[in-house]
Amino acid sequence: MPTQIRNKSVETVGLPWPLRGALRGKQIICLDLPVATVRLALGDLDPLELTDVDTLGPFDGDFAGDLNPFYSRSHHLAKFRGTVLMNRLRVANAGGGGAAIAAGNTVTIDADVYEFRAVSPPAGGTATNIQVFNGANVAASRANLIAAINGVVDPTRIKYPALGQQGKYLAGVGLVATDVVVLSADAAGGNPLPAIGPITTTETLADAPDIWDQALAYGGSPDFSGEAAGIFVQVTADMITKGSVEVYVPFPPYLAFVGNRSRPRFGVVTLGANYVSLALGGGPPPAEQPNDELDFLILGI
Repeated sequence: MPTQIRNKSVETVGLPWPLRGALRGKQIICLDLPVATVRLALGDLDPLELTDVDTLGPFDGDFAGDLNPFYSRSHHLAKFRGTVLMNRLRVANAGGGGAAIAAGNTVTIDADVYEFRAVSPPAGGTATNIQVFNGANVAASRANLIAAINGVVDPTRIKYPALGQQGKYLAGVGLVATDVVVLSADAAGGNPLPAIGPITTTETLADAPDIWDQALAYGGSPDFSGEAAGIFVQVTADMITKGSVEVYVPFPPYLAFVGNRSRPRFGVVTLGANYVSLALGGGPPPAEQPNDELDFLILGI
């Protein structure tokens, strides 16, 4: 099996003959040789880490060539976890001094309409809606809404229609205490589950600040297996003169993360048919500078 070599330190490590070249700090390369052979060649491994990899990309190195310390690639197959659909609803009642959400106001998540009522047990609303007692204040309204989305059975606070709970969502308090975060789940109040939607979200809350992030839940993707490449590039003055740095991969890029170890990344990233490009605008910082160290993580399906 091919061998991946990772420099665990932040310092450049020279490689002995017959490898030649050097690995910059945190750089990774792959060689088409078994781990035992590479370990024999390297001798003292510290701070290098050797691991088996399943496949070797066409850009990875071998013993026959020099290793360019300014430009390296590692490419292999990988399994990626999907991501949940999500949306965030502000339920602060900022314009009402903390009063409960008004009776008749609604929050809709796809086919589920949550209607606030001013009585306990909740009654008097639209029969097909999930009726939610608004409580003594907005905090109670928010807590009861979260319970209703999670399918909690509590007739004093929530009345479900005859059809029962339709949506499979998990709700909770966000990083901001007045936010309700809603995620796709395997059941009402269950475990977060990757999904691709679409899930529409609306509200008729009376106070203008009480709104969703956007009309459609966002961020969802399924589990998938694809290709991945990690690439290190050190910026040169000539790259800046040309206006960009490009890295090529043997698969169509689906997603790319580009980070600058030397400063916050400034340039715009563009995905092509088999490459990822970072625009280099020149000029003083925060623009990328010569010798800046870039890391590209590129995913493909």
